[in-house]
Amino acid sequence: MSPRQPAHIVAQIRAYIEDTGLDNVAIGRELLLSRETIRRIRLNFELYSEAYPTRFSKRGRPRAVTREQVSWILAYMDNRPTAYFDKVALEV
Repeated sequence: MSPRQPAHIVAQIRAYIEDTGLDNVAIGRELLLSRETIRRIRLNFELYSEAYPTRFSKRGRPRAVTREQVSWILAYMDNRPTAYFDKVALEV
């Protein structure tokens, strides 16, 4: 993900978008930013009403085991440090 622009730059971009109607290239030239940066921020304003969407804390694939299962596995391994995982599968 690209770095975020400072708040005063985002405010200038928003002002250009709302007040002047300039295209992405013209705004980028005025602020010395790439047209892709302006395009991305313009799209975020349209979709989220802010320059950057809210970040969600949980990303990626869901966990394969529950917390209770992890606790059980850790307790089992503490009691039997030489146990093989195929033996764990038989007892579950």
